[in-house]
Amino acid sequence: MIAAAAFWRTQLPAELRFLLDVMAASFRPVILHAPFGIDWGRFLDAVGHHRVVPLMGPALAADGPVPEAVRVQLLELQRQATRRMLALGGELVGVATAFQAAGIELVVLKGPALSELLYGDPWRRFSRDIDLMVRPEAEAAALDLLCTLGYGENGQLIARNTNAVSLYHQRFSFPLELHVRFGDDDRLLPCRLVRPFENVARVSIGGQHIPTLGPEAAVVYAAYHGTNHVWSLLYWLADMAAFQRSGVVDWPAALDLARRAGVERQLALAMVLVEDLIGVSLPAVLAREAALIGRARRAARPLRAVIAGTGDGDDRAAFHRFGGLRYVVWDALMYRRPAARWAALANRAQPSERDRGWLRLPDWLGFLYYGVRLARVIGGACSGIVGRRR
Repeated sequence: MIAAAAFWRTQLPAELRFLLDVMAASFRPVILHAPFGIDWGRFLDAVGHHRVVPLMGPALAADGPVPEAVRVQLLELQRQATRRMLALGGELVGVATAFQAAGIELVVLKGPALSELLYGDPWRRFSRDIDLMVRPEAEAAALDLLCTLGYGENGQLIARNTNAVSLYHQRFSFPLELHVRFGDDDRLLPCRLVRPFENVARVSIGGQHIPTLGPEAAVVYAAYHGTNHVWSLLYWLADMAAFQRSGVVDWPAALDLARRAGVERQLALAMVLVEDLIGVSLPAVLAREAALIGRARRAARPLRAVIAGTGDGDDRAAFHRFGGLRYVVWDALMYRRPAARWAALANRAQPSERDRGWLRLPDWLGFLYYGVRLARVIGGACSGIVGRRR
């Protein structure tokens, strides 16, 4: 199946093909050959854009196909990423310790904790921010505690989003996001079904035990999260490949959890993309699900334009390539549970801040923003369609 599905991979830009080859070499034996005509500047831009700097080790061999000047730049990018991850990881340990001392239950999402779970190394996976989840009833206490730690000391350091509160610290360049649910609407990936505070693994970072999602809950959440963002960053696919190669996931249990949560289509899509692009085979339990995998391959087709164009713009550009109305329908159909489909459609119908900024209306005409929203979606101006945070 890998060979049959690999054709569309050959249509990707040379820089992305080589980037995927280097990523693949982190998970399986690959002999690296730089494609003819590769633009090394664009390759380096893609490495940074896709946040895969920590996975570029296979490209650094002295006898490899990468020019010496590019090797030097990759090494510098790795040094910069390591410094950032050390600072972020150190702060995560401090925050988690403070939560535990205050008796506030938390689960760390993604970040160094996931890196430790997948690779046995907290610095192998690049992280943009610190993501914490607390129970809804503990949110106020958690915000108060974070304020005492220097997060959100004034209103200018706080941004409230649909699925998290983002807090900024004057000493750090990375934000901290406090979650009480996985998505914009809890019906999309219900906490009561995933049970994040019961499905917990503990990893060691800096000698401190950090609670994070257990492997099965983590892989289901990662598949849901990457699909939410139309897999526009390849480091999310690297995570999925690492889940498969690390041996930490009980895949029958993960598929069962995904089914109970209604997101088995997202999980199948993620692993189909990993097989097609990175060459890591499907988990055996998924390979036996012919109907589910067939549906996932059909769902992957619109993503080809997104992945081929990644690195040429920001997150909004990826959704432009997908197409506004097309994305709304595609996204809703990724959910099996009717309640989740309706929640997805309802969320897309809600006017965003970009919609309100596009056309300023007085409060008494606020209902017209729903028409603005529809016009922008149909017109493909979908920069505000998702309102997602990475």
